[in-house]
Amino acid sequence: MIDFDDKHISDPVYKTIGLSELETEIIDTPVFQRLRRVKHLGLVSLVYPGADFSRFDHSLGVCHVTGRILSAIRKTTPKISDKDIQKYRLAALLHDIGHYPFSHPMEEAIEAFYEQLPPIEQKDTKEVNNDNDQEEIEFIDHEQVGEEILRLDSDLNKILRKYNYKPEEISEIFTGSIELPFGNLVKSDLDADRIDYLLRTAHHTGVPYGWVDVDYLISQMILDKEEDRISLHQRALRSAEHFLLCRYFVYQQNIFHKTVVGFEYLLRDISKALLEKQLIHFSKEDVENSIINREWCHYDDVYIEGKIRDLQEKLSNDDILNQKINSIQNRKPLSLVWEWEVLADRGSSELFEAKKQLADGCKEKAIEKFKIDETLWRVWDKRAAITNLASHKKITDERDDNELLKSVYLYDPNKPDSQRSQVIMDNERSLMSIMADKALYIIRVYVLLPVDKKDLKSDIREFFNQELS
Repeated sequence: MIDFDDKHISDPVYKTIGLSELETEIIDTPVFQRLRRVKHLGLVSLVYPGADFSRFDHSLGVCHVTGRILSAIRKTTPKISDKDIQKYRLAALLHDIGHYPFSHPMEEAIEAFYEQLPPIEQKDTKEVNNDNDQEEIEFIDHEQVGEEILRLDSDLNKILRKYNYKPEEISEIFTGSIELPFGNLVKSDLDADRIDYLLRTAHHTGVPYGWVDVDYLISQMILDKEEDRISLHQRALRSAEHFLLCRYFVYQQNIFHKTVVGFEYLLRDISKALLEKQLIHFSKEDVENSIINREWCHYDDVYIEGKIRDLQEKLSNDDILNQKINSIQNRKPLSLVWEWEVLADRGSSELFEAKKQLADGCKEKAIEKFKIDETLWRVWDKRAAITNLASHKKITDERDDNELLKSVYLYDPNKPDSQRSQVIMDNERSLMSIMADKALYIIRVYVLLPVDKKDLKSDIREFFNQELS
């Protein structure tokens, strides 16, 4: 019998989080303690000052929610063992262990940088796997980094094996590399990760959209008769809809906030400069070596801030890159000069692309007209849907059996003919049968105005409105 209350931690969202002896040992490792110094929401705290909670806080919360869900399901499915619960709690605890500093904005910058690099020549032709004697410098995302940490970090690896858990059986849960009985508990429209994200974001930002009835949702989670996926009882339909809408609104209010998006653009540009000037190194090989020699434990937000200051010392005051750094440091955001937003069918991509081309063309005219450096302009575009996939009524290329596993499933165990659960967007009683076929399309044009061009903001807005009306 595993004691999941061996140690308690106070938490502002759940009041108390219980931990097993194994989980406590993992938390105390340097590679996990690093997460205290990685902000979960990146630069969102520049808009919502309280939104500076860490990946550490979030990871504890996801572990806690995962345990609660499996414990609730075990009441109707006794075959779920303590070891099963511990395994999934471990995957939840470690699912963000590989996040890069400043989370997603920097990861996207690193990926873009390594993707555009030309292949390099192999030194040892005996190891060449292609005809051109060249290889690409690889990038790995944060889940793959997490997989490598479990494999290569000696402390973490030793602890897991001490308690008879193989590192790969934990990482394959949070990477979703194989199909598992409770896979949608970790990767789906309604998973433990998203539940904690919404609750924690609502608490720290003061924006109420993320407050969901988590107690009721968890109490209604069951396995369908085939016991191949976690589902919600049919009577929890409205709570499930509320959850999905909450996530949509939270993204709108926080992640897609006009000021946040602008600052994240600047961070991507600065990250690219750090990589180009070789002040930081994050290729697959670099990451693996840093895990082995324990340098990865130091790669946090503070580390990157130090590298940015090192870069800034080499720049002149009027350098464009220096202006971008100052914009973040002094909270002087980019100016939003034009925006287009529409809720339309998921198949409206042609209209979206056409509108974006018009915005790009207008930007080029504005660069020439207002004599502002082209690197200070950005056209941002985003397509956001409430659910991963559209309904079965909608004929789209998105309807994929593997992707369906990430959907919210509803199940009525009282119906004699009910053998399998049903995805929420195929339920005619659900709002999602309509909303799943819609997507929010957003295009914005930003400019970082130099000091001597600040008075042009109104003129630039008027120019875009006239050109794109």
